[in-house]
Amino acid sequence: MTRPKKKKRKLWIGLVIALTALAIVAIIVVKFMNVDSKTMESQEIVGEQTEYYIVPSVEQVYINGVITPNQSEEFVADNEKGEVQNLTVQNGDSVAKGDVLFEYFSQATQDQVDELVNQINQQETARANQAYKNQIEINKFWQTPEEERTMTAAELDANYNTWDMDAEINAQYDALENLKSKTVEIVYAPFAGVVEIPSTKTAETPVLRLVSQDFYLSGTVNEKDLERLAIDQAADITVNSTGTVITGKVATIGQNPSTGDETNSADMMGSSGSTSMSTYPVRLTVDTTEGIKNGYHVQASINLEDQQISIPKEAVQTDGDRTYVLANEFGTIIEKDIKLGEEQGEEVVVTSGLSAEDYVVVTNPAGLTAGDQEDPGMGIILNDDMAIDGQDVTESVEK
Repeated sequence: MTRPKKKKRKLWIGLVIALTALAIVAIIVVKFMNVDSKTMESQEIVGEQTEYYIVPSVEQVYINGVITPNQSEEFVADNEKGEVQNLTVQNGDSVAKGDVLFEYFSQATQDQVDELVNQINQQETARANQAYKNQIEINKFWQTPEEERTMTAAELDANYNTWDMDAEINAQYDALENLKSKTVEIVYAPFAGVVEIPSTKTAETPVLRLVSQDFYLSGTVNEKDLERLAIDQAADITVNSTGTVITGKVATIGQNPSTGDETNSADMMGSSGSTSMSTYPVRLTVDTTEGIKNGYHVQASINLEDQQISIPKEAVQTDGDRTYVLANEFGTIIEKDIKLGEEQGEEVVVTSGLSAEDYVVVTNPAGLTAGDQEDPGMGIILNDDMAIDGQDVTESVEK
């Protein structure tokens, strides 16, 4: 009676084991299919690579520096002139040359004015009294018969007048006007600019600063590149923080080494100097103030070869009046403003805005925008001849 139960029990155990095995196999098959599907999707995405055009190398000189106002002046309070009053401008105001900035009021001078006014009033009273007495004598003279007069009319005029007192009073009035002009001294803007008023006031802080809104690039170049510069050389000036590019020209080239903060600032991004080299001050004019502000750090690049830069037309993008390209700078996508020249078949000349070995985005299937990250080594280089001794693209960019 017990044997049939044991057989039935074994049958159920075998059935459970078989169903479990089938379930495990089904799970494995489903997972494999999902992985295979994802792998195929990934392969499709990888196939949509960004295409880059590398700007050919051109011999260049790099100048690193800071955007600096052409004119800047601090107005420090002059205690000898008095107390600052009637500040007629506010922080951030734009003023024209000749506009009133503020006034000095001298209480000490005002005290002198008050004292001199008192003196003049006293002299005026004395003169009036003397004139009154003189008039009495003059009246007596004319009332006296001519034969009884003791003096002539000319002698009368000479003896009874206030000429000396009049001259003294007039001199006092001149002195008074001179003093009044020193009581209040008006300070005018010596040039057009923007007013900066310090938020905290101490004995050392100026009343205000006036900064012009026309700028120049104050930079340095190392001793190796110094002799390769020349006045009026054209330059592309790139704002380090935004990628904005403007144009300019070399204005002055210093012949004495720089000192202080500017020293060795030329040792970056292609500059052929090192910290063991001296640097020399260089000033560049800028063709526009759009996109730059006082204090912006910039880098100017100067082509030493008469070689045009051209890129595929497909890389050029526009936004209203703005023309730019996307470029990969050390793994980050940025926008670079450019200026275009003539078209050459499928390419167009770029007269300003690009530097040697810039990685310009030509096709952008992933829809990259400024700020996105992408390893340029994952892209396709359209001009393969730009590969450096067969090195990996990423390695060349990092260098």
